[in-house]
Amino acid sequence: MCMSALYANEDNVVYVDSSNPPFMYLDKSKQAAGFYPELIQQIFKKLDKKVSVSPLPWKRLLQYSSQGKGAVAGIYKNKKRLLIYDYSDALFTETICIYVRKNKPFSFQSLKDLSGRKIAVIRGWSYGDEFDAFKQKKLMILFENSSDENNFKMLASKRVDAVIALKSSASTTLKKLKMNTVQRLKKPITLNPTYLVFAKSVNKKAFILQFNKALIANKKTDAWKKLLTKWQLN
Repeated sequence: MCMSALYANEDNVVYVDSSNPPFMYLDKSKQAAGFYPELIQQIFKKLDKKVSVSPLPWKRLLQYSSQGKGAVAGIYKNKKRLLIYDYSDALFTETICIYVRKNKPFSFQSLKDLSGRKIAVIRGWSYGDEFDAFKQKKLMILFENSSDENNFKMLASKRVDAVIALKSSASTTLKKLKMNTVQRLKKPITLNPTYLVFAKSVNKKAFILQFNKALIANKKTDAWKKLLTKWQLN
C-alpha cells in the first residue's frame, strides 16, 4: 500500500501490527485482519467515519504514528509513550505469558527468575514499564524477532530458553506450527490493557472522547460478544 496515499487523509488511518494473530495481522490477501481491525471498523462505523486499517511491522508503525501519520490500535501504555500519545479508554486487556520447552521448564515468580536466560521477544514491543525497566538492567539475553512464529521456532530449536508472548496470540501460533513441545508457565508476566492512540501533535482529544463513548456503547452489544467469540477471546 502506498504510504503517500495513506497520508492524504491521516485522520482516518489506523495502524495495527502485521504479525500478531488473532489480535491483528496481515492476511493472505494483504489486508488487516483480527480482533482490533474489526473492532476499530465497528467503532468508526458507529461514528459515521471512514477508516483505513493498515497492518505494518510494529517498529515501523511506531515511527509513523509518533510523527502524527496515523493512529495505532492495540498498543500498551508506558511512561515514554504517555509523553508522545493521547490515549483512548482500554480496548481490551491482554495476558502476557512465558513459554518454555516442556522438557526444560523453570520456576517463575518474578522477573528476577529470567536473569541469565535467553529470552525471545518481538522487536520494538514494550511489555509494560516493569518489564522494560528490568530489560534495561541487561540481566537477560534478549533475542528480538518480527513475530511470535519466529520466536517459537527459536525455542523449538533450543536457541532460546523461553518466549514472551500474548496468551491468545501464542495459542494461535502454536496451533499453526503444530508445535506440541511447548508449554505456558502458569504465572503470567502481567495483564496489559490496550488502547487506540494518536500523537499529541495532531490534537485528537475531542475525537478520542467521541471514540470512548462509542466504545463503551459497543461493549454492551451482541456485536462485542460475537467479536470476542469469533477470535476466541472470551
